[in-house]
Amino acid sequence: MGMKLHPKYCSYFAMLVKALEKVPGDVLEMGTGPNSTFFLHWLCLDQGRQLCSYENSEPYYKIAKVCESPAHKVFFVED
Repeated sequence: MGMKLHPKYCSYFAMLVKALEKVPGDVLEMGTGPNSTFFLHWLCLDQGRQLCSYENSEPYYKIAKVCESPAHKVFFVED
């Protein structure tokens, strides 16, 4: 798919965890990724939160769609 994964792309995970600790409720992800979406999926599942992910790039949407469950909805946005 032409996507390059590298650990440096996950450097924000610690800040993401801290942000989710401070804000209650469900989570909206606008733009998915092969690192962040899976991380958010498991974090929200562990915390009992609903996660909705929106993506407008078909390759990224196909990756994120793997995570879809009753607690995690994944939507493709054409426009």
